[in-house]
Amino acid sequence: RGASQTPEVVALDYIKMYMNSMRMHLDASLALLVPGFGAMPRFTMAVYHAGYVIECGLKALYLTNHSVSRHERIVNEEFKKKSRHDLQMTVGLLKKVGLYLPLAQKRNVLSVRARWTSEMRYQPLATDHTNALDVLRAAQRFANWLEEFR
Repeated sequence: RGASQTPEVVALDYIKMYMNSMRMHLDASLALLVPGFGAMPRFTMAVYHAGYVIECGLKALYLTNHSVSRHERIVNEEFKKKSRHDLQMTVGLLKKVGLYLPLAQKRNVLSVRARWTSEMRYQPLATDHTNALDVLRAAQRFANWLEEFR
């Protein structure tokens, strides 16, 4: 007990955190499209989670362009204060560091962004199964591409 021990500092793996979160939201979105009771709220929430698939994926991609030592600062200053849930602003961050999405992925992001807002949790937008499935497929294509890209 006499010698003081310095606790080991373990850096959070923010890329892994965002990639795992992306997959979690994709799974939630998929589960919500299974036929069942209460269609409209389920479809809205499927779109809601699909938006987070894109958001988390874009943030993970942005972090891959920076050293691990900068990740915590980027998460706290760029993601939590500036871009928050703004997909367009997050895409803008990518462009600032020379990361440009391939056209197919840009289309997937735009497809989701046009029908998603983080405020959907408070003000559900009317949507149907076809629209929700369309958004989910775009999010799924983006997630699959990102996992292959990494």
